[in-house]
Amino acid sequence: MLAKAANNRVNEYCRESFDPLKDLSCEARINKFLPKQVTEREDDIVLNSAFLVGKDEVGDFINIVDVLILQRYLRCKNWLYVSKNHIPSCVYRL
Repeated sequence: MLAKAANNRVNEYCRESFDPLKDLSCEARINKFLPKQVTEREDDIVLNSAFLVGKDEVGDFINIVDVLILQRYLRCKNWLYVSKNHIPSCVYRL
C-alpha cells in the first residue's frame, strides 16, 4: 500500500513537471529510464524526458524549470538541480 502511494506521488510530480514544459516545446517525449551504469548517477530516475524548444522559448523554458525546482524544493526539499554544458537538468530524489 505504501509503495502504491509513493508511486502515485511520483506520477503526480512527473505530470506536474512534464505538462508545463511540454506546452512550451515544439516536441516533447518521455523516454525510458536509463540504468545507473549509463547515467553514472546514484539517484534513481523518476522522469526521463526530452524537449525540443525553439530559440525564442528557451528563456521561458528555463524559467519554468526554475519555478518547478523551487516549488518542489519548498514542498519536498528533494530536488537536485544539475546543469551540464548549460543544459538544465533536474533530478527528484525520493
